[in-house]
Amino acid sequence: MVKQSFIKSRKMYQLTFEVPPAELPQGEVKSLAVAGTFNKWSRTAAPFKKLKTGVYKAVVELGEPGVHHYRYLLNGETWLNDWHAEGYAPGEHGADNCVVTVGG
Repeated sequence: MVKQSFIKSRKMYQLTFEVPPAELPQGEVKSLAVAGTFNKWSRTAAPFKKLKTGVYKAVVELGEPGVHHYRYLLNGETWLNDWHAEGYAPGEHGADNCVVTVGG
């Protein structure tokens, strides 16, 4: 799930990604990250942190509005979709990417 807000003082959009543990495949979560067009699909730029509630949370800041594609990367090798994304679009590697419209 993605929540977005605009920070007026910094003129930045903030995207907050949250993943409940029930939406992850069973097994150990060694790492979880969000990768997308907003961070050049970096596997490490936006890691999730596990909250006391068990929910995983990551925050990404962007300067410009627009449409972005993203996916979650579990344990550095398994790509997952956000089942609460506003939409999906075909990706370059055969799987659908999640879509978020920033500032829209």
